[in-house]
Order: sequence, then structure tokens, then C-alpha cells
Amino acid sequence: MVAGIVLVALGMKKTLGDVEDPLKLVPAAALFGGTSLYLLAHVAFRLRNIRTLNAPRLAFAILLLGLIAVAVEVPALASIAIVAALLTALIVFETISYGERRQVLRDRLRHDAEH
Repeated sequence: MVAGIVLVALGMKKTLGDVEDPLKLVPAAALFGGTSLYLLAHVAFRLRNIRTLNAPRLAFAILLLGLIAVAVEVPALASIAIVAALLTALIVFETISYGERRQVLRDRLRHDAEH
């Protein structure tokens, strides 16, 4: 997880240096691959601890790896926008999909704390 964060930071640093030009392969791989690595670490952590697979995060991680090829063709600012848009879409999807289950857990915890 930490390696993913470090790679994203490296990719961002290189990306923000020249936003109009396409990224070179290493910064593109750092930006998209680091984000992918971060998501894969979450998937692995959940798989190890509760033995369930988070398919949406896995799919987004694979998609991000595939988009490295796009990142070397589009302006660097567009690459950041792509990563941000995909992560926003994932957050919205998870919020909608897991919202009811999270509310049930919150209610249960609140009830247990009161008694």
C-alpha cells in the first residue's frame, strides 16, 4: 500500500512539472501503476483478513494498468483527470453499493453502545 502511495507521488511530481505534454513511460507507470498497486493492496488485505474479493477494486486496478498506454499519448493533465475520475467513480459506486450494509452496522454499533 505504501509503495503505491510513493509511486503515485512520484507520478504526480513528474506530471505537474509539464502538464501539456504526454507523460513519459516511467511517470505514467508510476501514476497509474501506483494507483493500481494501492487498490490491489486493499484487495489483498481484504482477501487475507475476511476472505472475500472486492471485484470492483480489482477491476479498476486492472483498468488503470491498461490505461498506462493512454497516459503516454494524452496530455499529462488529462492523465491526472483520468485517475481522479476513475477513483471518484469507484468511491461513488462503493458508497451506493455498500451504503445500506454500512448503515446496518452503524445502527448495530449505536445500539450496542447504548446498552
